[in-house]
Amino acid sequence: MKNFNKFAVVVAAAAIALSGAVATPAAASGTGTAVGSGGTLVSIYVDGTYNRVNSLEVGVLYPVVPYGSICNGRATGTGTRTTGAAWSKTWGQYSGCLFASWASKTSVGLDFKSSTVMRGSAYHDGMTNSGRPTVAIQ
Repeated sequence: MKNFNKFAVVVAAAAIALSGAVATPAAASGTGTAVGSGGTLVSIYVDGTYNRVNSLEVGVLYPVVPYGSICNGRATGTGTRTTGAAWSKTWGQYSGCLFASWASKTSVGLDFKSSTVMRGSAYHDGMTNSGRPTVAIQ
């Protein structure tokens, strides 16, 4: 959660311009945001170089009052490896409720196929959030 301040600023800025999902072209690095369930914003932050993804962070934010709680959640990231094989990882599972925002980061350290996307999703409050942000791998 130490990167969440940077993450929240990016999400808030994206909220002004978004009415749906956005894919940010990048060389295995970038941020994508999508409008999700209950007025939330779901974001993905990918850190890497060329086709190598070093880390992946997924977060959920209630950007406007009344803020909600984000309870009993976890993050999932998916992508396509250079071999063409599907990749998926779930991390950051927590119990309890957090007020207004939540984010979790994981190490990846793998190469992904050019012209595909990394996709993030968040499960919380008993369901998978409808927001599915992406970041393009070039």
